[in-house]
Amino acid sequence: MADDQAPEIKVVRWEQTPAEQQEFLQRFLIREEAIVDRRRARLPTAQQAFVSMAKNEIAPRLRELGFKGSGQKFRLPSDTHLLALDFQRSAWDDILEVSFTINLAADPIESALSANEVRRSPQRVYPHHERLGFLSRGRDHWWKVPADGPTLSIAVEVIHDIREFGIPWLREQPKGNFVTPWLPRHAKG
Repeated sequence: MADDQAPEIKVVRWEQTPAEQQEFLQRFLIREEAIVDRRRARLPTAQQAFVSMAKNEIAPRLRELGFKGSGQKFRLPSDTHLLALDFQRSAWDDILEVSFTINLAADPIESALSANEVRRSPQRVYPHHERLGFLSRGRDHWWKVPADGPTLSIAVEVIHDIREFGIPWLREQPKGNFVTPWLPRHAKG
C-alpha cells in the first residue's frame, strides 16, 4: 500500500432472515405497547421500584453494616482510605426494568486533596476498584429490578454479597492486599 492510500476497511454485516426480522419487530412492538400501557395507567415504574428498594431495603442494612451515605453512594469509614460503594444503573433502563451493578473502590486519603474534594468528585478515578459480582460470582453481575415484582429478595441477595464479599474486600485495601480473587483466571501467560 502506498503512503497516500487509505487502508481498506471491510464492513461485515449481519443479515437477518425475514423470520428473524419479524420476530425482533414483534418483540419490540410488544415491549413498546407495555411501556405505553404502563404510562397510561400511571403504574409504578422500574425506576421507582429501584429507588424505593435502595432507600427502604438496602440503605438501612448498609448503615447497620457501618456505611455512611444515601441514594446510590456509600462510604465505609476508614482513617487511611476512602472506601466507596456505589450503585451503577444501566444506561438502557426503561420503565419496565432497571439493571444495576455495584462498584467498590479504595483510595488512600492522602491522594485526595481534601475531604471536600472527595465529596465533590463522584467521578474520580480510584486506583483500586472492583465490581461486587466479580468477587461474589467470579464474573460481572447486574441485578434486575422489574416494575411489578417484589424487590425484597433482590435486596437480601445484594446485602448478602456486600457483607460476605464487598466489606472484606474493602477492609483489605488499607493493608495493601489488592489482589482480586478472579484475577489469576484472566492473567495472560
